[in-house]
Amino acid sequence: MGKSRFRASFRVRFGEVDRQGVVYNAHYMVFIDETMEAWLASLGDFREEHGWDMMLKKCSLEWQGSAGHGDEIDVDVAVTRWGGSSWSLGYVGSVDERPVFTAEVLYVSVVLNQNVPMRTPEGIREAMGDATDILGSAAQ
Repeated sequence: MGKSRFRASFRVRFGEVDRQGVVYNAHYMVFIDETMEAWLASLGDFREEHGWDMMLKKCSLEWQGSAGHGDEIDVDVAVTRWGGSSWSLGYVGSVDERPVFTAEVLYVSVVLNQNVPMRTPEGIREAMGDATDILGSAAQ
């Protein structure tokens, strides 16, 4: 089975904070997307190899804290659920091990360049690993 958990880190830039001095909420979605793309890139070229892509269907974010300019946010990601064509990733963001946010994103597998739903190829499931309770382990 593949690597079932991945971590990406981001240094918060000045332009990513709001008037309150904390990361503006929309930037967390960018951190999530960049983490997922880095994970997929570390596993191989799934898009071309399997004629596959994915589209975000639903996202849920919950904040436990905040991050500010200069902080390094670590974002962990793992599969939380496998369906036929849909699957979910859980994200846990922290600064110095202090919880900042959790998120769960529902994706749908689609045919590359056609955006037509398809069953998630076994090679992708194997590379990303079994579903795990990353969000439950982040609950405090």
